[in-house]
Formats: sequence, C-alpha cells, structure tokens
Amino acid sequence: MVHALTILAFLLARARELLGLPDVNAATSLGGFWWPIVATLACIVLFHAWSVWCAGKLDKTGSYRWVLRAQRGMHAARLGVIGIVAYAVLAQRWDQIVRLSMGDWILLDELVIAGPALLAIVATWWSIEPLERRVREASLVRELDEGKNFVPAMSRRMWVWTQVRHQVMLMAVPLVCLVVVGECVTRLPLWMWDWSKQWEGGRDLARWLLRWNEPLQWVGAVGVLMMAPGLVRRVWDTVPLSVPGLRELIDGMCRRYGVRVGGPWVWRTHGQVANAAILGFVWPFRSMLLTDGLLEALTPREVEFVVAHEIAHVRERHMLWLAIAMLGTVFASGWVVEVGMRMMVAKGAVAGPSMALMFAGAGVSILIGLLVFGWVSRRFEWHADAFAIAHLARAARGASASGASQIAAADAETARSTLRAIAAFNGMNEEAFTFRHGSIRERLRRAAASAGGLAGNQPIDVLVGRIKVASLVVLVVGVASLFWSPGFAGADDEAQRDRRERVTQSGDADSTLASFREVARSIAP
Repeated sequence: MVHALTILAFLLARARELLGLPDVNAATSLGGFWWPIVATLACIVLFHAWSVWCAGKLDKTGSYRWVLRAQRGMHAARLGVIGIVAYAVLAQRWDQIVRLSMGDWILLDELVIAGPALLAIVATWWSIEPLERRVREASLVRELDEGKNFVPAMSRRMWVWTQVRHQVMLMAVPLVCLVVVGECVTRLPLWMWDWSKQWEGGRDLARWLLRWNEPLQWVGAVGVLMMAPGLVRRVWDTVPLSVPGLRELIDGMCRRYGVRVGGPWVWRTHGQVANAAILGFVWPFRSMLLTDGLLEALTPREVEFVVAHEIAHVRERHMLWLAIAMLGTVFASGWVVEVGMRMMVAKGAVAGPSMALMFAGAGVSILIGLLVFGWVSRRFEWHADAFAIAHLARAARGASASGASQIAAADAETARSTLRAIAAFNGMNEEAFTFRHGSIRERLRRAAASAGGLAGNQPIDVLVGRIKVASLVVLVVGVASLFWSPGFAGADDEAQRDRRERVTQSGDADSTLASFREVARSIAP
C-alpha cells in the first residue's frame, strides 16, 4: 500500500493539470493554507494514541490480533490523510493556494502538496515500531532456540529510516525525477525566450521547443523510467553477490530462460528483511537484488525457488500485462461511466455535467481499474509461484526450459517451506491478505495442489493466458473509446470553441510565448 499511496500523493500535486480542471481564483476557496496540515497532524496523533493502547493490550494478552488492529489503524490513518489532501486539492483548490503562497518553484510546491501524505506514512511507522519490535523479538527468541545466527535489532530511528529508504524511495525517486524533468521541459521555451536577447538563435529555438514540447515531455519521461531502477539501486545499500556457487547458479538460470539482468546484487537490510526483486523494465537498466536476510534465512534450493519466481515476472512480462489490464479497464470503464452520465443528463436525472459528477465518474473508473489491478496482480503472483515450482521439477530431472516434467511432492514442498520461511522471517501472518500478493495461506494451498501435475500445464497457466487475451481486448476497446466521446448535451459546442481558440492562439508562437511569459512572471516568487 505504501507504493500506491506515494504515487497518489504526487498525482494529487498535479491533479488539476491531469484531470483538466480549470484554474479558478483560489481566493474563493473555503479553506486556507494550513488546515490540511493541521488535519494531518490530528490523524497522526490519534493513530499514535491508538498504537500505544494496542501495545499495552499486546503486553497484557500476548495476542497477535492487537498487532493486526494497530496495522489496520495505520492503514486507516494513511488513507484518511490521502482523503484529506484529495478533498483539499479537488474541492478547496489547496494546490493553487500553495502555489500562490510560495510560488511555482520546480518540485518544491509538489513536495509541499504531497508532504502531508508522506509525513503520515513516516509518522505512522514511528508509532507502530514498538509493536513491530515485539514481533521481531519474539521471532528472535525462536531463531535462537533453533540455533540460527543472531541478528542485532535496529534502533527505532534506523528501522523507520530503513522503511523509508526501501519503500517510499522506491516510488518517490522516479516520481521526483519525472516532476523535475517535466517542469524543466515545460519551462524551456520561456528560458530560451529570455535568453534570446543575448543569443541570436534563442527565439527560433524557443519556438521549436514550444512546438515540440509534448513529444519532448514523453521522451524525458521514458528516459527517467529507464534510468530510475539504477538510481533506486544506488539509494538502497547494495553490493555485488559473492556467495560461492550461487552467482553461477543464478547466471545459469537467467541464460536458461533468456532473461538478462544486471548483478545479482545483495541488498543490505541489516538482516531485517527477506525479499528479492528485479528492478527495471528492459536490459541494461534491469538488476536483480537479493536481501541479506533472504540469503541468511533460506537454503540454496529455496533461494533457487525465489530467483525462479522473480525470473517468471520478467519472462512472462507480468508488469507490462498489469499495465495493459489496468489502463484498458480505466479507459473502458471511464467511457461507460461517461455514457451513463450523459443518459442521466438527457433524462433529467441530474441538472447537468457538474464538477462533482465529473469527479464521481473519474473516481469510479479509477476504483474499477485499481480493483482489476489487484485481482490480476494476485493471479500473476500465483503464476510466478507455479513457474518456480515447474523450474524446480525440470531442474531436478534435467528437462529443458519448456519441457513437460511431472511435479513431485518434494518440489511443491520446497515452495511451501520457502514461503513459510520468508513469512516467519518478516513477521508476516500467513492468513493476512495483501492487495497485490494475496495471502501466504492461499499460496501454500496452491503450491500443495500442484504436486502430481505437469510443469507448465497448471490451471493458473491457462487462466493467465486468458487474462492476457482479455486485457488486450479491453485495452483495444478502451483506446477506441478515446476517439469517440459521447460528451454532454450543450457542452460539446463550448468544448469545440475552446479547442479552436487554443489552436488559433498556438498558431502565433511569439504571442503564445509572450502570454506564457506574462503568466510565469505573475506567479513567480
């Protein structure tokens, strides 16, 4: 959830631009500059009191349910703050108030608008750390009884910083780069126009930059997305993997399945996290990371299962298909909602295409897209597990990468022991449901059910094939709907007039740049 909340926080900073909302006078807003920040602090204080109370109950009863209740409270507090910021921006025009108060600086205004949500994430981690520490201490006692190596516990400050570094920055670093590059490209024509007094060719370059500004925005965004995984790896604490034999095993698996990755790298978490990931969309901007906790907690064969699971995500292009499924759903459902709203306006059920109705329609389509994203993501996670089990079966019997080997009970049990070990190391409840991965219990059940089947011919393999076909169909329908918008009665003519005016204004590059310059100077600090 942290990743999604971080993305939402930065999207809200640009919500008016992304949704095409008018820039009206922020002075007519009902609120002020400070009320979203005060409301955020109130949510943080309330959750801190709740976490302290849950910690006291945990000490008295020893029941894990108080940890779960504290975690639910943490999620509620974070979502509440996101709701506060969303209401402030969309209904109270808080983003405009911020920019009028401090100026439209590059990145700084976005950080202020996204700040309450980011502050809530960090502060709730600080509040819940005592309960998480109790869980870690209980796991430590069990590990000592089992004769495992002792890993010193981190301080509260270090634990919170580790969470920020490994979770928030995973999304925040690329988003910050996107904002900076986007704003710089947008302002380049103005900068060139100002420099034209000292440089003879500056005015012609300014006109060219203005004409090609949108394509340059896309080029900059693609470049950031390509380079972001490398930046994230440097933000995290990573070193080359040097475990004898393991690097050769991983390199051989990557060659076997035609997946090219950099590394592998050891992701140093002070022995606190057992996890693995492949960052990056394409080679050579793609790297495999294994945490030190993972290498400590698992056997070599269990590590092989984890590596195969991550390779499956790349080989099957799960992230690409997730994006196709979500975008197609948002576009298609948005078109359906728009048609429904037009019918309501035509029948007199509502007065007209009000701003509230527009927001409701956009919210419904985004919510449907998120639900589809979660549903598909969980099936892809089960698919990666099935791929990894199939790899273990083929490797044990010397079959090719696409051979049809029978899955033995030992192969399925390796998957189950791996999932259990990771859950225990990270203090995860096997019954707990997560939006993207489902529950560990469900994954254990599916792994056990795969025993006796054929590698690469499990029910989840068939289902994922159907999901990919359906996602492609929905995307085609969704994209086609963008070229035929039903609009609203009485609103189409006004929209056409607005478009004609913008085209007329953009025909004169000097006039457009001059207007741009006046607006920029009026909001400059």
